[in-house]
Amino acid sequence: MRRCRCPGVPGLRPAAVTGTGIAVIASLGTVVLALLPILAPVFAIAGLGYLWVKGGFNFDTRQVTDLVSRIGAPCLIFTTLATLDSPAALAIDVALAAILMILGAMIVGAVTLPLVGLSRRTFLAPLMFPNSGNLGISICLFAFAAAGLELGIVYFTVTATLHFTLGVLIWSGSANPVALLRTPFPYAVAAGLAVLLTDAAVPEWVFATTSLLGGIAIPLMLFTLGATIANFRVVRIGRTARAVTMKYAVGLLLAFGVTELLVLEGVARGVVLIQAVLPTPVFAALFAQHYRRSPDEVASVVVVTTVASLLLVPIMLTYLLLP
Repeated sequence: MRRCRCPGVPGLRPAAVTGTGIAVIASLGTVVLALLPILAPVFAIAGLGYLWVKGGFNFDTRQVTDLVSRIGAPCLIFTTLATLDSPAALAIDVALAAILMILGAMIVGAVTLPLVGLSRRTFLAPLMFPNSGNLGISICLFAFAAAGLELGIVYFTVTATLHFTLGVLIWSGSANPVALLRTPFPYAVAAGLAVLLTDAAVPEWVFATTSLLGGIAIPLMLFTLGATIANFRVVRIGRTARAVTMKYAVGLLLAFGVTELLVLEGVARGVVLIQAVLPTPVFAALFAQHYRRSPDEVASVVVVTTVASLLLVPIMLTYLLLP
């Protein structure tokens, strides 16, 4: 019987190959163990929402979304800004980075979307805005602790404000600044900054109440993300693939460029870079449905980017957190 002689790497003995394989497996194990405490809570809660709907249980997405966006998230924003421990200059830098990222994506998308056969009115907003609420805040919290939560909320505040103003302008085709005034976000931001900048004395019961109400925001946002994704389906795969590829390519280029431009380091840099690999927010699909801008296609982008984030977020966290 002839012995099989498999080609190998020149100069590398079998023992060396085995040793290298063990080292790679050990390294992957280290990565998994390091990322598990960060990602497991996030995807587990979103997964529960998905399974809840797929199991046939009722979930009123609109009512829960209103509860989070009108009570939970504003309370979370207020308490975070009012008790901000991160340096004010750092928070301003992250807010500026968010503005540059969104405006940069808008400019690039407005130019390039027609070149790849995609409508600006349908795909520009999904290209511009990341899911900095449902996923962004959670991942920043578990990856960077309290500092990550604070800066993640700063980023989310800018994103939400621009989505309800500039985003609505893109979706509707007309400016409507009154729409922002109908949401509690600007008032939560103003109140939080007023307390922070003036060091005003706020009754303890106010902070206790807003902290409790803000505490519902993160788990409900994650659960709602999974529940909403369960009702979406992917259509027109070719167009969806082009839109998703553009979103991540533009986002990554802008994120690395902006962090270099603003000389961001540490947690601030990590918070901004994570935004580049977050999916399109569920709000995009809701806006598309409301303004009749190809809602099925936008929902497809939400689904595919959410699935892609299962791979891209761990890769980015590995780059940021592991030596």
